[in-house]
Amino acid sequence: MLRRPNYRSRPAPTIGAENDTPDKKPFGMSIKKKLLLPILACIVVSNVAYTVFWASKHSSALIEAFDKEVRLAQRFVNPPVAAAVWDFNSDAALGAIQGVAEMKTALFAQAVVDNASFAEVFVNEERREEFTQEIATILADESAEKTIEINKVVYVKFPLVLADGTLVGQMVMGFDISGIHETVSSLYIQCAIIGLAVVLLIGVIVYLSAASATRPLDRIVDRIDTLRSGDLESLVPEKRRSDEAGAFGGCGCRIC
Repeated sequence: MLRRPNYRSRPAPTIGAENDTPDKKPFGMSIKKKLLLPILACIVVSNVAYTVFWASKHSSALIEAFDKEVRLAQRFVNPPVAAAVWDFNSDAALGAIQGVAEMKTALFAQAVVDNASFAEVFVNEERREEFTQEIATILADESAEKTIEINKVVYVKFPLVLADGTLVGQMVMGFDISGIHETVSSLYIQCAIIGLAVVLLIGVIVYLSAASATRPLDRIVDRIDTLRSGDLESLVPEKRRSDEAGAFGGCGCRIC
């Protein structure tokens, strides 16, 4: 005797019954953020690289011009001061180094013979003691020529030699380099401000563009939620668009 199979009725599946609660990742980002953050990161990196490149280039140009000015001062002062030292004429040596003191960045110039000052000019007498201490330090160095920067002051030491190569003394000059540092700092600040303005402007543009793409999707998702709740009468948004949002909306329209 054959037994009739027992067909048990199963409840009809409800649209959206599974996964009613969206699976939200703890660190998930919206499409808007995924579009915005990488673009802003690229813009920030490019602006930083641009700022560093041009500031470094401008700084190098300023330092190169300063070094050229210092070398010209050495060429200008060496022959007459060396000749004056050979003749033991301190007044002539003083007159020669006085021209160096007329330079815009010059702070002092001192001709040294046998570790004693032969002729000297200090533009800023208030800093004479500071300069004198650093001069003693640089003269103690055994190297014939030396250039060192201390507290935004460049100290330059070089030998005083006659035309025949006879060494008669040493020359130490000081130059103020604070103007270059201030110019470079100002340049970095200006580039940073301009870069920040560019980042903000492009960020707003990207945000508005991303919003124009994600808002239609939000409306379609809201319509699908109402569909899950049983609303089959409401219109499907964005179905007339010719882009991907319109295709998505068309799928929702066919479901309804």
